[in-house]
Amino acid sequence: MRSKVKSPMASSISRSEPCPCGSGHKYKKCCAAAAVPAMPPGSLSDEVAAYALRTTRGVDLQAAWEEFGEIGSVKRPDGDRFGHFMDWLITGRRRNGQTLLQRFEAERGASLSAKHRAELEKHKATHTGVYEVISVRPGTGLTVKNIFSGEEVEVADVSASRGAAIWDVLVMRLRQMGGPAQAWGEVIVFSPLDRAELKFDLEAAYRTAKVHEPELDLQAFLNSAPPLLKRIQAKLLAKHKVSVSISKQPQGKNPQRVLAAAVKKHHKSWPDQPIRALGGRTPREAAADAQGRIHLADLLKEYERGQARVTEEMGIAGLMNVPAIVWMREALGRPIPEALAELHRRLLAPGP
Repeated sequence: MRSKVKSPMASSISRSEPCPCGSGHKYKKCCAAAAVPAMPPGSLSDEVAAYALRTTRGVDLQAAWEEFGEIGSVKRPDGDRFGHFMDWLITGRRRNGQTLLQRFEAERGASLSAKHRAELEKHKATHTGVYEVISVRPGTGLTVKNIFSGEEVEVADVSASRGAAIWDVLVMRLRQMGGPAQAWGEVIVFSPLDRAELKFDLEAAYRTAKVHEPELDLQAFLNSAPPLLKRIQAKLLAKHKVSVSISKQPQGKNPQRVLAAAVKKHHKSWPDQPIRALGGRTPREAAADAQGRIHLADLLKEYERGQARVTEEMGIAGLMNVPAIVWMREALGRPIPEALAELHRRLLAPGP
């Protein structure tokens, strides 16, 4: 069963749904243009799409649709889903060691205009990767780290910055051509608790793929991997969920202050609460041995990620939780990530 994940990028949201940025407008009238810029008529994208449909017909097109993880007929697709499918069909799906985009370039590249050549280079500079969110700048962008190479990437994307939380693991396509990267297309979201298993599954699948295609590099494999990633996501979706549950809307003269006090109290007691994801041990007990610290590191990321989402949903600035989270890491003897340390320094700095 396929799961639908609310993506930080608006391309996974129906154009008529409320925009995830919270503006109150429909998505198509708000962040849609920022998330997936529309291509003008006669653009290279139109030409490549027409080429893809001419060269992938009938049974093969339906087979590709099902390979992508969709059901039903490719002749009656959902608009957003078909757009994601076409993106993968052109730039990810490989046949005889080549993508459709590579075949298009080999056949038509010499006759392209300078404008279309520049567009082609943009397509070629857009790649799928698996990234951990290490900082979020709401309304501006975010910083992510490639889980395979360790490279940090600045992403300038308003929609992504409003939907992502620290420690999210995002599978997304980034266009990098100097300067900050731009997010492009569909995003699949994973929990920090699933980061290691996701990486292991992808590395195992890559090794298998290289048996059949020895020249295949990791980046080309990841570009082709969205169908596999959705299957991995379905497998992992029901596992590990850690969050703070507030059963009632806070009451009183200052509901936000009441909620802040409840969250702070929860932080103070959490290190000594038995956690199923730690085998029934408390975080303090897990911190006492090497193997436990590995699991605790991922659990802390999931906890902090959940806190960021709780405060966002309740309309409270994420900064208010930083002191308690820093205290909790210090109490457990765990390192404080630079992103959190910087937020903490800014919070404690005297005003102007």
